[in-house]
Amino acid sequence: MFRERDKEFAQFIYDSGIPITELHIRQLLASVMNSLKRGFRVSPYQNTQKKTCATNNEIVELVREAVSRNAGDHSPSDVNSIGSLVSAYTIGTLLYRRYRSAEIHEWGAELDEGDFFGTTSVYWKKAPVHSHRFLKIQFPAIVLLNLLKHSIEAYKRQLRETQKLPFGIWIGSRLSEDFLDNRSIFPETPAKLGVR
Repeated sequence: MFRERDKEFAQFIYDSGIPITELHIRQLLASVMNSLKRGFRVSPYQNTQKKTCATNNEIVELVREAVSRNAGDHSPSDVNSIGSLVSAYTIGTLLYRRYRSAEIHEWGAELDEGDFFGTTSVYWKKAPVHSHRFLKIQFPAIVLLNLLKHSIEAYKRQLRETQKLPFGIWIGSRLSEDFLDNRSIFPETPAKLGVR
């Protein structure tokens, strides 16, 4: 059985077309990791001049190629699930999960006080994962503060231009629907009523 959070990874393994054995999965993951290491700095022991960031599409394509090479004579791979795995690790998603969600749903964000307050730009820190060491992106206070300022300014401009509110704010405002930003409503999600 898989934990819920492992569902996308399990789907990725299934979609890869390889036999689902420990040996084949280990080989697939080694192939993906080696492809990432060839293209990017993912380990603290690699050349510091290598790229540390890329677009979602670049990473998806790199992983897709590694899977195709690894699947070999097994069934053809159809790894459309790569995108959802990669999107869980974009800078925006990491910011949301590590700071916003950690502050609200957990015991707060992990911070290294010296670097958090003393560093002025995004940096990378060694992070142990099992017996390996990888790089983990870090966001210092000044970067987070500047992101917040830019977000607020962008939202103010949008509010002035559209004169519309997102659903979460509009619902408590008692304003007419003319002031509702319909983009904040997901039309493909029907309302569900529960009778108890």
